[in-house]
Amino acid sequence: MAFSYEEKITVGWIAPMALELTPALAILENRKKVSKNETLYHVGQIGAHWVVMTVCPRIGTDIAAVVLTHMRIFFPKIKHVLIVGIAGGMPEYGPDMKQIVLGDVVVSRPRGNEGGVAHYNFGAWQGNNEFNPSGHTLSPSPALLAAVASLESEHMTDGTDIPNILRNLRQHLGKKEAPNFDDPGPEHDILFPDDYLHPDIEKTCDRCCVSERGRSRSDRGEDAQREKDSPRIHYGIIGSSNTLIMSSEKRNELYKTHEIICFEMESASVMGAWQALVIRGVCDYADSHKNKKWQKYAAATAASYAKELLLTLPADEKVSHLPEPELDQQILQDCLRSLAFPQMDDRSNDISWAAQGTCEWLLRHHKYRRWATDDRGGLLWIKGKPGSGKSTLLKYALGHCEVKASDIVLSFFFHGRGNEFQKTPLGLYRSLLHQLLSEAPSTLSDLVHAFDKNQRQKGTVGEKWQWHHNELRTFFTTSLQKVPESRSVWLFVDALDECGEENAVKLFEWLEDLVSVSSQTRICVACRHYPVLDANCELKICPEEENQQDIDTYVRARISTKRSPDLASSSIPNLIVRRASGLFMWAFLVVKQVLALDRKGETLERIEEEIYKLPQSLHELYRDLIRNMNLDSLKLIEWICFATRPLTLDELRWALVIGAEDNCRYKQLKAYRNSRRFLSNNARIKKQVETLSCGLAEVVASSAALDLDQNNYECRYIDAKDEYGGTPLFRASENGHEAVVTLLLATGKVDVDVNDFGRTPLFRASENGHEAVVRLLLATGKVDVDVKDENGRTPLFRASENGHKAVVRLLLATGKVDVDVKDENGRTPLFGASENGHKAIVRLLLATGKVDVDVEDDFSQTPLIRASENGHEAVVRLLLATGKVDVDVKDENGRTPLFRASENGHEAIVRLLLATGKVDVDVNVFGQTPLSLASENGHEAVIRLLLATGKVDVNVKDENGQTPLFRASKNGHEAIVRLLLATGTVDVDVNVFGQTPLSLASENGHEAVIRLLLATGKVNVNVNVFGQTPLSLASKNGHKAVVRLLLATGKVDVDVNDFGRTPLFRASENSHEAVVRLLLATGRVDIHVEDDGYR
Repeated sequence: MAFSYEEKITVGWIAPMALELTPALAILENRKKVSKNETLYHVGQIGAHWVVMTVCPRIGTDIAAVVLTHMRIFFPKIKHVLIVGIAGGMPEYGPDMKQIVLGDVVVSRPRGNEGGVAHYNFGAWQGNNEFNPSGHTLSPSPALLAAVASLESEHMTDGTDIPNILRNLRQHLGKKEAPNFDDPGPEHDILFPDDYLHPDIEKTCDRCCVSERGRSRSDRGEDAQREKDSPRIHYGIIGSSNTLIMSSEKRNELYKTHEIICFEMESASVMGAWQALVIRGVCDYADSHKNKKWQKYAAATAASYAKELLLTLPADEKVSHLPEPELDQQILQDCLRSLAFPQMDDRSNDISWAAQGTCEWLLRHHKYRRWATDDRGGLLWIKGKPGSGKSTLLKYALGHCEVKASDIVLSFFFHGRGNEFQKTPLGLYRSLLHQLLSEAPSTLSDLVHAFDKNQRQKGTVGEKWQWHHNELRTFFTTSLQKVPESRSVWLFVDALDECGEENAVKLFEWLEDLVSVSSQTRICVACRHYPVLDANCELKICPEEENQQDIDTYVRARISTKRSPDLASSSIPNLIVRRASGLFMWAFLVVKQVLALDRKGETLERIEEEIYKLPQSLHELYRDLIRNMNLDSLKLIEWICFATRPLTLDELRWALVIGAEDNCRYKQLKAYRNSRRFLSNNARIKKQVETLSCGLAEVVASSAALDLDQNNYECRYIDAKDEYGGTPLFRASENGHEAVVTLLLATGKVDVDVNDFGRTPLFRASENGHEAVVRLLLATGKVDVDVKDENGRTPLFRASENGHKAVVRLLLATGKVDVDVKDENGRTPLFGASENGHKAIVRLLLATGKVDVDVEDDFSQTPLIRASENGHEAVVRLLLATGKVDVDVKDENGRTPLFRASENGHEAIVRLLLATGKVDVDVNVFGQTPLSLASENGHEAVIRLLLATGKVDVNVKDENGQTPLFRASKNGHEAIVRLLLATGTVDVDVNVFGQTPLSLASENGHEAVIRLLLATGKVNVNVNVFGQTPLSLASKNGHKAVVRLLLATGKVDVDVNDFGRTPLFRASENSHEAVVRLLLATGRVDIHVEDDGYR
């Protein structure tokens, strides 16, 4: 029995603005878009809850209530409502003066008969001239309040998980957007005095405010200090109004009267009819110093708290226990096969079981006991140096954990020298899901249904489609929430570091998150030390600190009294154990060397001396094996490597005795033959080869010839991997070295399709446009032409994106590529080629007839939007010519191709789009239109085209009240101001917080613009912003010509006084002599005026 989204969803999440929705979407699992009555909703999961999210089309209290009303109509099962976004904060509050800093989170909490949100738009003025809000609201629901209280208690004992949630949130945002949501740092958090007003609304504080006038966090005391990504949570009354608070005086008044500690504009009307919880990240101090630098980070901290809260809030049992459809057994078996790969258990089988009597200490270790017996589960990290026995210890734990019959035990052993699946997250997810699906199929019904759907719609798995690691990770995460509480899950992961450090850190953090998602899950991880993870993991066991007795047991078992009584009874076993310093592999290698020396009859003193010579680091021990080769060993290796064919023993005996560097010590061959170094006996020369080469060379009996051992030479050198996983063929292909690639392929002994996280030699050659190399690799017939990297991109994708036309032709000619493949962001080769303006490639891809011309990525952008935005006229023509594109398509922010082309001044593209007759010429995104953006950026030709349509609102206001004329005047675009004035319908004196087009043009010295504005006769020449008029602003900045124009009107107040600062004062202060002369010439200025500093 299937059920719809409407039946699942119990949590409604409202983001007042788009920037507040972005971090929310990043924490939403299994995200899907659902359109209802022309409104876009985002549906997905957070923990065990199904959540619906949407954004308000504009700010204000009333609109949020309308949004919620519609949401509840379409999703009637909603029980909990969250309003999550940003707000202004009260810097200090409470009897103990708690400090709120930027980035902190405020949660609405009822007090007395107040519901947690005070609506100060509504109320009555009392006799004492005080305003008493009557718009107090409902309290959050009891379930939400209980969850808030529970989480507050957890924070007191265990701290918050917000830092981890923020880290994961940024990983889902992508490399470009994630930095915008970073913690800006305390140096950007300045609290200015109440009497120090922000002087210029158009400029940020760092451009016009004196930071020394304010208080930094360090100035505000210890309570204002924060670690990075560690906001504090505050609980109290949140004030809500249709009016934005930009006054510290008003802020302080509302706090004093009503104890409001946070100020926003959306929640009150929602709380008047619904028991919602308001969560706000603090981005400014509700004063005149608005700080956009903190907005995105504050939105992220609020979203992170909301996620942590939902993970605490119990799920609706009716929804969480909705019946799942029965699984078709054949489909289930096919799905299992799609996850399996032959080497799943190879590495586990390769690891030897612990030697008799070793590893038993682990089961008695107090941290292991706590991990194994705690009902809440947890993560145990077996961490240590290479060779310390981590893998053996984890395998021992896997075989000896005390599980109930109903428990689920899962494991995966990474193998850095294995194939793609053995050393990547994809292999981990496939193996774990294969095990879990076999053990508890009901927890993975979503996975089986997805498999069946893909098989029916796309074709056979492995041929037409592949599992992607992101989707498999999501399936596994959600499946753990479906495991009954009566069954514990035991998960063991070995050698996490062998999948690469970046992947290892990400996986470790994911495993930590799994523990918080499922309380009955125990996870044991073995990998090397990662300092970046140490602080967050409580249960850690280091084998090298614990396994001294195990090494002793092993050494004495190998050096037994039966084999070598003198050696066994000496101090040498103790010496090996002591110098091993907990490294099992070191002891293993040294015991082999000690036994070899003993067999040679070396004295105990000599053996002990050799042990002391050996480095205690494993890495150095391996390195010394090569470095300490003597000249004879090096000569042997050189002869073997440089020979064009394998040498015979007879050739080698002469090569070793006649050195290339000895300048023919003897004059005759007979003299060499009679020398003591000449080895005539084949048995003796074989022995010397074994000794000198340290086992790297061997004598091939069939031909009595000498060559480097296949396993040691060809496997280690011809196809050796560097520290990043690249082989010689991989690097040569990547850099386009055709001759080298030809030589390597000719050996027949290289892995042509060696895979480094989805990147193969073909992938790299295609990506970098090396046509000749691509031809060579394709000719082998052994390459996966459509291989995907970890981001879902193929060779065709990268070649198309980078404009390599010849390579694209070659790949298309194979007939084996998915021309419309999508990467993890939903983008295709056509998308990449269009975005970057590669006309020829766009034409090639369109000619296949297999591409979705109007494909939308995860941000609702299309090839047409990106080509229009970047000014690629030829590509836009090709796309429009198909007749298959939505010319007026909107991205997730509501921006259309025309919007983006107008903003960036691409006249030819604007003309093409307008010619279709299918575009909304006045499309509005938060008050911004193509006309307003083109005006701001000075794109005259675009303005002419837009005005010619007769369909644009020339007085459209953005969310700050700015019109096209306002923007054009501010930036000095004379031609555009002239065009707008010529319409005859423009508001010439539009006022935004006291600023007008005239005042901004005056401040910035745009003489020509001022002439045009004054000529209308409709401007107020004395308009005042923070005490400053156009004349004040022009005088302060020394714009002589502007001052002359304003004085010529005869209407300006030449002595306007702003706390003693007149135009004359400001011009004098800044040494603008010419302006001072003009002002003095009026005869109307007070030359003795003093400012408030008595200057």
